Amino acid sequence: MAAKRDLYEVLGISKTADEKTIKKAYRKLAKKYHPDMNPGDKTAEQKFKEATDAYNILSDPEKRKLYDQYGHAAFDGTGAESEFYKNYQNYGGAHGGYQEFHFEGGDGDDIFGDIFGSMFGGGRNNKGFHRSSFHQGGFGSSDGFGGGGFGSGSFRQKGSDAHADISISFDEAVTGCDKVIHLQDQNGAMQSLQVHIPAGIDTGKSVRLRGKGNPGIGGGEAGDLFLKVTVGEKQGFERKGNDVHTTINVPFSTAVCGGEAVIKTLYGNVICKIKEGTQSGSKIRLRGKGMPGSAGGYDGDLLLKVQVGTKAGFERKEMDVYTKAMIPFTTAVFGGEVIVPTLYGKVLCTIRPGTQSGTKIRLRGKGIVSMNHKNMYGDQYVTVQIEVPKNLNAQAKEKLKEYEAALRHNTNGHVA
Repeated sequence: MAAKRDLYEVLGISKTADEKTIKKAYRKLAKKYHPDMNPGDKTAEQKFKEATDAYNILSDPEKRKLYDQYGHAAFDGTGAESEFYKNYQNYGGAHGGYQEFHFEGGDGDDIFGDIFGSMFGGGRNNKGFHRSSFHQGGFGSSDGFGGGGFGSGSFRQKGSDAHADISISFDEAVTGCDKVIHLQDQNGAMQSLQVHIPAGIDTGKSVRLRGKGNPGIGGGEAGDLFLKVTVGEKQGFERKGNDVHTTINVPFSTAVCGGEAVIKTLYGNVICKIKEGTQSGSKIRLRGKGMPGSAGGYDGDLLLKVQVGTKAGFERKEMDVYTKAMIPFTTAVFGGEVIVPTLYGKVLCTIRPGTQSGTKIRLRGKGIVSMNHKNMYGDQYVTVQIEVPKNLNAQAKEKLKEYEAALRHNTNGHVA
């Protein structure tokens, strides 16, 4: 015959454990190894019986005192001290079922009420168990629980929830979609389920399918299936909450003078008004053109970041523009006029005598209009560049030499 385990070892407690610690240790083991939680598992059934035997003795001060002094011999008939326990009826008699469920002092009601309180139907009686779950037999009777043993049909528990992942495209998140998923049940059979993904859903959110989780225990309802959603990306669009951000290219002339631009949104193309003087980095908000609101929430907006194109010959710096003007050598020497293109047409610009390359001429009010003040304009800065004469004839070359000689003669009043 195998040696019996130490009762303190069975409950995983020390020999100095108090009543509260003993009860807590037993509650944990009873919940783990109870036959209704492990149907058909003989090992679990044995561990449950062993834990219950240990608790029945160690929770009773008199029995614990005997056990501490004589060990198992105090109760198994091998020692004289077992007479103390002669009439104890083997913890409930030999009626079958789980006779070891014999508790004195009402601890059994307290423990199993805590463990299984939420699993049984009906109201809770004064002793902690539910009336509809436990009949006259109680613990240790031939009827067991509910007349047919613990787990005869009165114990019901909802099945656990199941979790899975599902991926959808960005556009499917915008409009909502139906997806077919394939699941394998406990018997290995495959089943197909059609799932509706609501519009506006975001990555990390879950769709709940009621009753599609793991099956219940004792006829209890099945758990739920939670599908965690991952939304793909869409080139050119970035989602932030329900708002969507994108960048649009606007022609230089449209940004300067104002106008309209065709904008691609999540719902098709729209005509967007571009204000006069719009600058790169400006943002335009199209209300309600972002992601649709989910669960009754508000629709997001589409935010457009403007990127202004370039114009040959012009460089923009906020409201000012910069250009270059090529002038003949003779105009730079003697002065004159040059035609300069601006954003608003060509203008005649005066060149002073002796103008050098790199000289800047400021044309006031020929820059870009302010987006906020329609009467405020930037300026245009024209950088002068002198053209070097090419393909001179003999006479022109002779004249230039004479000019060079005159310059040397005039330097400090003598020939250099």
